[in-house]
Amino acid sequence: MSDPEISSLSHCLHKSVESLWSGIKNPGNYYKGKGTVLFPVPENILLFYRDRFHPQSLGAETSFHYRHVLLFNLARPIRIFLDGSIIHLHQGEGLLILPYQYHRFIREGQGWLSLAFLTFEIPPTIYFEGLRYTPFTYSDETLLLLEETARTFILNQARTLPYCTALLLSHIAESFDETDHQVYQRAQTETLTGEILKTVYHEKTRTVRGLAATLGYSENYLRTLFKRTMGQTLGRFIIEVRMTEAMRLLSQGTTPIGAIAECCGYESIYTFSRAFKDFAGENPSAYRKRRQAPRDGAPRDQERSEKFTG
Repeated sequence: MSDPEISSLSHCLHKSVESLWSGIKNPGNYYKGKGTVLFPVPENILLFYRDRFHPQSLGAETSFHYRHVLLFNLARPIRIFLDGSIIHLHQGEGLLILPYQYHRFIREGQGWLSLAFLTFEIPPTIYFEGLRYTPFTYSDETLLLLEETARTFILNQARTLPYCTALLLSHIAESFDETDHQVYQRAQTETLTGEILKTVYHEKTRTVRGLAATLGYSENYLRTLFKRTMGQTLGRFIIEVRMTEAMRLLSQGTTPIGAIAECCGYESIYTFSRAFKDFAGENPSAYRKRRQAPRDGAPRDQERSEKFTG
């Protein structure tokens, strides 16, 4: 852009600002203005993109954690297993996954993706509870805000990024119409993979044999189908569901470890502690202490959160 063009643009902007400001009425009260802060400013923000399913299992730390996950589906419809429900996310829709919500992406019949992820931390707030389990439709205005947030992230404008993210979140929450999306994603007919996921999660099925008896299929058929569509073994998934329930209880309350072991289907604290350490890399007491410890600055879980891949 040439100097005269820059000068002309600057002049137009000045005139636009002047026109807007001159049309504002004088305040009736110079000590009472507008603006309400409805939620804390996000921090520790990450952006990334996925065009295909990750070739390896994403692991417990990536499917169950303390961060908010905001995702936008830019292309083909996808299905997400979220806290025991199958969420259908179409092109032009987004989803906010709240902390400690168990989530897995179902790759049945899906080859490629186009998903934009924005993950962040925020102090506890109930402001986004209306978005739990519920997709939202994004508009061109949303995309403009998303584009500006991405540019801020790419340019490493760390001081501006939290406020761009807050503006994006505020826009989504204000434009969200909960009545448009309450039921449809649960009303569609599910495949056998969906039935497996929901049966394991809701009926607390502990073994592949028990699952086969419930659904009326052979163990080998269920194992083969699940491995092909979910990218992990069925046995591993059953263990993961039990362990992530234990993680949730350890992270958010003071329930005795013995009671947690029983709730997750283990006959003794010893068996539970050994299984938990094999899964999470530390015993239940250490996990609870680390998760519930206050985080000043960088989170205590930073090393593990670096493995997050969606």
